[in-house]
Amino acid sequence: MPSSSDGFVTVTARPYAAVGIDIAWSNTSIWRTTVKRTLGGVTATVRSGDLFYTPGGSGYAQDNEAPLTGVLSYQAFGYDGTGALVATSTAATITVSQPAETIWLKSVDNPHVSSQIVLADFLGETWDSDAEEFSVQPSAGQAIAYPVVWQSSAPASFRGVLKIEITSAEAWTTVTNCLASGVCLLSATAGNGLVRDMYLRARARRRDRQAIMPWALDYLIADFVEVDRPATANSPLMVPGWSYDVRDALYATYTLADAAYPSYNALAKGP
Repeated sequence: MPSSSDGFVTVTARPYAAVGIDIAWSNTSIWRTTVKRTLGGVTATVRSGDLFYTPGGSGYAQDNEAPLTGVLSYQAFGYDGTGALVATSTAATITVSQPAETIWLKSVDNPHVSSQIVLADFLGETWDSDAEEFSVQPSAGQAIAYPVVWQSSAPASFRGVLKIEITSAEAWTTVTNCLASGVCLLSATAGNGLVRDMYLRARARRRDRQAIMPWALDYLIADFVEVDRPATANSPLMVPGWSYDVRDALYATYTLADAAYPSYNALAKGP
């Protein structure tokens, strides 16, 4: 697990294409911490790392909106009980590389319903331009993510229609719940044609079935509009796929479950 040169920040790849950030300040008077991520000279505050509590100098944050590829740098800023900045870490870097042709639809407010998707069609337009459309048909058994925005430079705002391939009832529930949760992040690996990650609000419009012998494909059709990234201040820590129920199901008794995760940080992070 990569750590900063001063040892205060350790980062690791996590499920759901996320990055985990462990904080271990040597100054135990640090009460709250902010974590910022930098990629290609662009810096953003980690959602669960915006002035989160690190009593005794230790804590855990998770970047559920981490880009899918690139060298990501994470730096921490420590504040004491009066709100004064008392420590700044060096950067911990991690190289992330999701497989080619990968697209994620991530819920900002409820990452538990985030999922990797197959985007069959994208019909998008700027507020003052003509629509662009790109349609393809996958072969049997393939899970292919298709180009999203075919422009050399992205406009300030986008709206349009998403056509998402649905392979099961569970996938339908997950994707519709994700879209209904509020702002979502549409993120793709390089080479998919998406010139930037896009925050959007979307509404499922209908379900289409396309019969192609000897099988049929289901699609979710959703209208979307691009929005700004929501503010990060005081956002809670959420670890998708992890909860008290998940923990308790792994052990025969609550005593064993408590013993497996004896500290707040261990419980917050999960396995």
